[in-house]
Amino acid sequence: MKRFNSKVFLVVLFVGFFITGCKKDNPTQIKDNSTQIKDTSTQINASDLEINQFIWSGLHNYYLWVDDVPNLSASKFNSQADWNAFLYQYSDHEKLFYSLLYNYGSTDRFSWIVDDYTTLEQEFQGITKSMGDNFGLYQLSNSNNIIGVERYVVKGGPADNAGIRRGDIFIKVDGQQLTVSNYQSLLENKDSYTLDFAYISNHAIMPNGRTVTLTAAEVYENPIYLNTILVVNNKKTGYLVYNQFVSDYDLQLNDVFNYFKGQGIKQLILDLRYNPGGAITSAIYLSSMI
Repeated sequence: MKRFNSKVFLVVLFVGFFITGCKKDNPTQIKDNSTQIKDTSTQINASDLEINQFIWSGLHNYYLWVDDVPNLSASKFNSQADWNAFLYQYSDHEKLFYSLLYNYGSTDRFSWIVDDYTTLEQEFQGITKSMGDNFGLYQLSNSNNIIGVERYVVKGGPADNAGIRRGDIFIKVDGQQLTVSNYQSLLENKDSYTLDFAYISNHAIMPNGRTVTLTAAEVYENPIYLNTILVVNNKKTGYLVYNQFVSDYDLQLNDVFNYFKGQGIKQLILDLRYNPGGAITSAIYLSSMI
């Protein structure tokens, strides 16, 4: 893969190996024999131009709503020079990307761009640098204060090793009470922080004196969080908590359903509450197994 001096962006679209059947038969790029131009009045350089070309071409060739975005039409540009002139307007690659999306945030709620493709690929494999927990944030009634409630903890991750468990409540981060105005700055994009925990007593949130410091580490998360057999209404019921569609674990998922079948289950509960998505192939396999 060619390396650029500036950041290499990976375009993640509502297509490709996440959604099949949307790829055009003949991906195209604008090419002709005219002289390429460089607008020296802008900050963009040749490497930045190549990144912009990559972003535009990816959207032009694979984007689901390409026909609804005039600036993604090859017919808009009469030559390579016209195309380059358009791309030279954007020194910020992300601004170019989002400017080419169709009705972003409403119609298109699925496309995004990242500058670290290695990290993204690892996430698709269930590997992340994180605290190894999933929590929800809730605003207290008649207050600007927020509490965090642990939803689940990844086995072997920093949170698990620190003794954090599902249902634990935290109220402070790095000694500061969580509020509607500071929770993002206290919790997001940080490699380490300290949590102060609490408990519920007589419908009130009370500090319990417990403090835990977490430092992010590489976490390997098996998306098959829990599988067991329950008896519901006198029927054997398989219960599966599946937290991400990760193809690396498809064979293990098949083993779960083989176990369910061997136990003769009559009903299935599929718990996707904390599943953010993932590989469409895994979703297809899961459907087939069911």
